[in-house]
Parts: sequence; structure tokens; C-alpha cells
Amino acid sequence: MKITKRDLGKYFYTIEECFDKEGKLTHKRVLKGKLFVINVEKKYELDGKNIKEKSYTTVWLDLTKEPNTSKNYWYREHNEIYRTLEKASKAIKYEE
Repeated sequence: MKITKRDLGKYFYTIEECFDKEGKLTHKRVLKGKLFVINVEKKYELDGKNIKEKSYTTVWLDLTKEPNTSKNYWYREHNEIYRTLEKASKAIKYEE
């Protein structure tokens, strides 16, 4: 999914993993947050005579209106957020 500056202020979904005191995964839940930062980094490396380019996109979600978490803000990679609740729910089912 491509994230652009037009997506700022829109709501996206992400998956939170919940663990017990022993570090065992107990369940996963979908959280809804407002996108307020998009960070795009580009990395260039010289590989012999070729230049390799890698780009990374990370985002910050505002979760202050999400009642199901103690987090206020969450830093995520672009492939860890979803535009719809249905896509986030499918991702949980796919991971299990």
C-alpha cells in the first residue's frame, strides 16, 4: 500500500499483539489511529560498480481516541497499517 501526504489526518488500522506476564502471546486486536506523520527514508549503497537504492516508509498513528489500548502514539512500518477494518481483520486471520 502506498502512503501519500493526502493520507495525513485519515484513520488507519493496525494490529496489536498482547502478551501475558510470561511473554506468551495471548491475543491480537485491531486498533484504529489517525495518521499524523509519514517518514520516507532512502538509502543508497555502492555494490561494486552498481548503486543500490532502498527506501523505507514509516508512520506515526495517534491512538489517543482508541479506548482499547494504553498507547497514545504508535510508530509503525507502512506494511503494518491497513486502510480498512476488514483488511486488518484478514491480516490477523492470515497470521494465525
